[in-house]
Amino acid sequence: MTISINKGGFKTIISSAAATASGTSEEFSFLKGTKSLIVQLDVTAAATDVGDILAVWLQGTVDGTNFYDLGRFADVLGNGGTKRYLMILNREYAAESEIVTPTDATMSASTVNQGPFPDTLRIKYTVTDAGTDNASFTFSVKINAIK
Repeated sequence: MTISINKGGFKTIISSAAATASGTSEEFSFLKGTKSLIVQLDVTAAATDVGDILAVWLQGTVDGTNFYDLGRFADVLGNGGTKRYLMILNREYAAESEIVTPTDATMSASTVNQGPFPDTLRIKYTVTDAGTDNASFTFSVKINAIK
């Protein structure tokens, strides 16, 4: 199922919950004409080992099947405590490159590819446990679509 977000809309994509394993959100889409997105990652608990990592990507798809990275938040370390990060994308910026090799969860931390983005998106996240202490991160992702 695809979550629909109207222009000027605000939507919770991932509700606050503890994640102990990797996953993806439901796909979400926008009405044509959305110019910019503000995506917020809100980590409310990260009380594990320093080597544990939460990595979160915004991904898009052109064909509805193959997703590729549009942006990646700064990684959250297991002992990092609460964090809030924003990712801002603008369709009207010139593309950083006219030819892009799609990547799936391999884009470097704190990176965003500005320029046109597809209408269908999702959030992908990985939880890396550096030891055997069962890494757990409580977080949510919200998005605001701007006309």
